[in-house]
Amino acid sequence: MISSRIIISMTVLALSASSIAAGVPVYSESAPQVTKAAAPEDDIALTAYATTMAAESSNSLYAYQTEAITRLSAIRIAGTDHALPLTMEQLAADGWEASASAKEAAGQPFIIKRDDKQLSVQLDEQGRIMRIIELYTAPGGLEIPGKIDIKVGISEGELEYILNQFPVAWESTHDKSGTTRYKLTVPLSGSAQTSASGTENKVPVFPACEYIITVSSQQVKAIEIRSLSVPGLDGWSNEVLGYRAAAYYSRQANEFPPLFRIEEQPDGGVLVRLFEDLDDHIATWALYKIYRTGKGYDATYDPGETTTIDFMN
Repeated sequence: MISSRIIISMTVLALSASSIAAGVPVYSESAPQVTKAAAPEDDIALTAYATTMAAESSNSLYAYQTEAITRLSAIRIAGTDHALPLTMEQLAADGWEASASAKEAAGQPFIIKRDDKQLSVQLDEQGRIMRIIELYTAPGGLEIPGKIDIKVGISEGELEYILNQFPVAWESTHDKSGTTRYKLTVPLSGSAQTSASGTENKVPVFPACEYIITVSSQQVKAIEIRSLSVPGLDGWSNEVLGYRAAAYYSRQANEFPPLFRIEEQPDGGVLVRLFEDLDDHIATWALYKIYRTGKGYDATYDPGETTTIDFMN
């Protein structure tokens, strides 16, 4: 069990307590300036801190509330909240049925219905839903929950206002037709599972998912959720690596750290600090070096990298 705390002087980290309550990003002077509209206090608001540390890089260092990230790993379908990843059994228990012509084959999309609502879903080989889509032409009540829910039909301006309050980074791309796609990569808290027979074979886990929100004519026209089992071309995002480090620690110590901070490293990996803000000082719970593949080591107790940790499982 990990129970030690490494005490760091508040003057060393120079973390702004006021930025936690405001939920507004704060940046160090050496970092590029980014302006965002002030967001109201929100239980999933982004918390970011300006930091000044000796021999530190010019990159901004972000601190995230682990509870805020956890709240994102759920979706709302027709008024019912579901944790991700989903299975057809979960949706069937809530009254959703596959259409008569549907073939629930792995990798093949099919339509599920409930009353006048419908969704397009796609399963993996374990029968879990790896992709779910709601289109404007046949809305099924798929929502990304928050203080203000993201759902089909809201305006693009309202969408961006909501996204600026989320504790994960998002990006947008545009095509020649005038369609914009917003993408958020959200960490999931699940871990690998043993097979039903109890053997050592592990069922692959989804460490993260993508929310893809399509906008045209300044209105949200589609919401798509993709469960991710492998990283993208650039590897796992900062938020995913940080949250998975916190999830790993919680399994070891049976205690979830309240905050994590990301420090990008010259080799492309990140240093994840799990910590607690105690007003007069910062208590570091653990320190992990993690590469973009999701594998890394305990930087405090194993600086020689002798034992590899797979933070994605």
